[in-house]
Amino acid sequence: MDLRRNVAALSLGIAACLSIVGCAPKAEQEAQVAVDETPLAQGEKAVKREMWVSVPFSLESDAEARVGVTLTSGPAIDVYVVAEAGLNRWKTLVSKAQESEDQTFEHFSSLGLEGVSDSFTSDWSELAAGTYYLLIDNTSEFGTSPPSPGGDDIATVSYKVETRPPGQ
Repeated sequence: MDLRRNVAALSLGIAACLSIVGCAPKAEQEAQVAVDETPLAQGEKAVKREMWVSVPFSLESDAEARVGVTLTSGPAIDVYVVAEAGLNRWKTLVSKAQESEDQTFEHFSSLGLEGVSDSFTSDWSELAAGTYYLLIDNTSEFGTSPPSPGGDDIATVSYKVETRPPGQ
């Protein structure tokens, strides 16, 4: 009788060990999916009147990106996504010391929007590997201007940049 109990207990123990080992790759795979779903950039910024902020994010390889922005308080803002050259041109254009007849800069129009007064989520757009910047603009230089002088006009904005592999 004891032998039967020992064999049964041993069989149960072996079955338990095999099921744990069999589940290990699945748990590892689920953990990998969670890492891929982590936003590249996420947070909240308070942008004073006639100011702007940039939030950098990098792609190790080609991917599709999507930008989500919610204006939680303050005046409407403009949102742009630019590469390094676009950021450098942006800095030149918004600098009060440098005037330019050409008021354009390269940005990914499908990932941004001028005049965000509530919330905005872009469509998925393909980007090549590299470094990019999410620009949150509360200046009067481009699409949307803060209201006329007289207040602080601080725009509080929450943002999220997500990615996924191309073609999903």
